[in-house]
Amino acid sequence: MCKMLPTAIENIISHYAYGVGRYNLHDELDFIAANRGLIPTLFLRHLVCKTGYWGCCEPLECYLVKNPLREDNPFFPWALIDKRAFLFGNTFIWWANSVRGTALRRLKTYGATFRKYVFLLVNGGRDIGTVWNVFMNRYINYIQEPILTDFKSYSCANHEKVFLEICKQLKSSGYFSPMISLGPRPSQRSVLSPTYEPLV
Repeated sequence: MCKMLPTAIENIISHYAYGVGRYNLHDELDFIAANRGLIPTLFLRHLVCKTGYWGCCEPLECYLVKNPLREDNPFFPWALIDKRAFLFGNTFIWWANSVRGTALRRLKTYGATFRKYVFLLVNGGRDIGTVWNVFMNRYINYIQEPILTDFKSYSCANHEKVFLEICKQLKSSGYFSPMISLGPRPSQRSVLSPTYEPLV
């Protein structure tokens, strides 16, 4: 049985390694472990903006970090990703525009409604969990039959390999778990973190 480090020491180490912020390393690890791989890696951007640097500085790589939701990227605390960061890349939009009209009819939806959810996900920032879960429930885990995980649902001339990989990743996608927020406990506060403010 291994002993855990005290929370304050864990947070000192994490703030030295990743940056100072209001987060708990143990909770961040649990969150990333629970959610990594639930959104297809091909849909996610490789780099995302660090908190406080969204907008004018985004093209500069020194203000970007590897997207921790991607399975091919290392861990980075979710709390240090900017709330407005774009998580989804161009492949997600390209995929959505390649869905055949016949597949949308089988899903019993309109193209505009489907694209509305895609727009919400692309522009949803860091807090896309609820919209992704609705998207999963409504379109990917369609109850009667698998539609978006079927290669034949797409217009994908000359890109068959990419769409086969997307279908494979969609089959193993899942529902996003929200960050569980615990009440502030003195034992979980880092000496480097600002004092917890009461939620209003």
